[in-house]
Amino acid sequence: MVQNVSIIVIGLSLILGTVSCTDDDSTGSTCGNGLLEGSEVCDGTDLGGATCEQEGYTGGAIACNAACDGYDTSQCSNAECGNGLVEGSEACDDQDLNETTCSDLGYDGGELACAGDCRSFDTAGCCADGCEAEGVTRCAADVLQTCEAQTSGCLQWTDTDCTAGGAICDESRVPALCRVPCDDECVNDGEALCLGGTLSLCSDINADGCLELTMTDCLSTSGNICDDSQVPAVCAPNGSGDSCLDAFVIQDGSATLSGTDFTADFSNEYLWNSSTNCTGSYETSAEVVFRVDLDVNDTVMVRESGGLDTVLRVVPDDGAGCVSQAECLVSADLGIDESRGVVYEATTAETVWVVVEAFSSDPTPTDYDIRVEVIPQVCGDGYVSPGEQCDDGNLGDGDGCSATCTIEAGYTCVGTTSFCYPTGTGDVCGAGTGGPAILLGPGTYAFDTTGFGSNYDYYDGACGTSLRGAGPDAIFAVDVPAGDILEIHDTDSVGFDAAVVIATDCADIAGTCAAYNDTVEEVSWTNTTGQNTTVYVIIDGYYTWSEGMFQFTLDISTP
Repeated sequence: MVQNVSIIVIGLSLILGTVSCTDDDSTGSTCGNGLLEGSEVCDGTDLGGATCEQEGYTGGAIACNAACDGYDTSQCSNAECGNGLVEGSEACDDQDLNETTCSDLGYDGGELACAGDCRSFDTAGCCADGCEAEGVTRCAADVLQTCEAQTSGCLQWTDTDCTAGGAICDESRVPALCRVPCDDECVNDGEALCLGGTLSLCSDINADGCLELTMTDCLSTSGNICDDSQVPAVCAPNGSGDSCLDAFVIQDGSATLSGTDFTADFSNEYLWNSSTNCTGSYETSAEVVFRVDLDVNDTVMVRESGGLDTVLRVVPDDGAGCVSQAECLVSADLGIDESRGVVYEATTAETVWVVVEAFSSDPTPTDYDIRVEVIPQVCGDGYVSPGEQCDDGNLGDGDGCSATCTIEAGYTCVGTTSFCYPTGTGDVCGAGTGGPAILLGPGTYAFDTTGFGSNYDYYDGACGTSLRGAGPDAIFAVDVPAGDILEIHDTDSVGFDAAVVIATDCADIAGTCAAYNDTVEEVSWTNTTGQNTTVYVIIDGYYTWSEGMFQFTLDISTP
């Protein structure tokens, strides 16, 4: 029985001894499992904190050998700091910065260096920007600060003392600047405006910090206007006039277009025959279009004095120019004599369009001379504008039209350029009811004979016998120096049918006719009496119904 137990114990011992020999020297470690165990020096990447430096090298990458009982130092190295070559674990070496810059380290610029141990960088030469953008300026009291790039590559404020030159720092300018104190002529630098045909530019043209106005006459260059449809305004070519969208713009008061062939110069774009208050024309006839900007009480006058037969129109702005062709403000076909023109008077500031259209699509003749004129309300300019009762071309009182362009008591004023005379005179030559004759000197006059009496029906004397003048008549007295020539010229060929007479005796107007004309209505008389003489000019209706406005020019000349 004892013998059997011994055999079992010996068998167990043999078995246990065999198991112990298959483990790693009874340490419980397994090389290659990446865990540092037992007597292992290292295992895989688990180096137990060992480095090349601990093994006497200056850098490199240490590894574990295959048996886990030592280190593999084949990748360790002995780098030399200061040889200018980045080796091993060096971050840099002298000038070799391993392609690293200040910017890589979060700075805006500057010069990076290597630390003395080659293990880190020296950033003392790196810098950060002190301002946002190069060229920006600002004022610190009277010191001008300018954002400038430094040699380091960073932006920093550079100071300039404005007071050193007797200047101030002005931050109201963009950019801010040092400037000598001065009075600006304008407010907004770079602003350009149109004043009629003149371009007004606000700028620091002298570079002294002061804003000056520069005026450019755009119209001095042929075909140009000041165009304020652009921002800023500029001098630009005028329109051709061939349509509302390419209209010829009237600036600085007036413009004249003339040529020999209207149909070759302009085309047909519009039809006005069915428009409200518009005189009709042929559907395919050519037209020229003008744009006119009017102030309150301005008057626009359009005339055609060439051979072309036209229809003259002034039309309102429809928001897109005049393309709608909806209506006319004024419109007229004056036949072959459009030199009298049409007139439109503005009661508010507005833009209007002047359209001059050939009456026929194939007109003869084709030569044209078109003038568009803007006449502002100016008392004393010799034109009766809206709001004026009269305007005789001066600002004097006591002549019938006052200094404020109102008709003075006891006077009657007629005509576009006012002719004023004492009310109730000019109907007869002598004193009494309707007299005396109205005294005239050289000038151009418009006179209305409506309501005057028919006091002189026939004329006899040096000019002929029983010369007719059966309608209302007006009489004027003219002083003619000895030897001078008196001439009367009718300037309104569409006025009523009149006879123009010169008589020499106030007491016998009908019997002392010295000159007479009832066709072209122009007469002349030479003073051969040897002394200054008063003669009498009579504007007389040829027929009993002939009366109205008569325009004429009176000249006295020395031969």
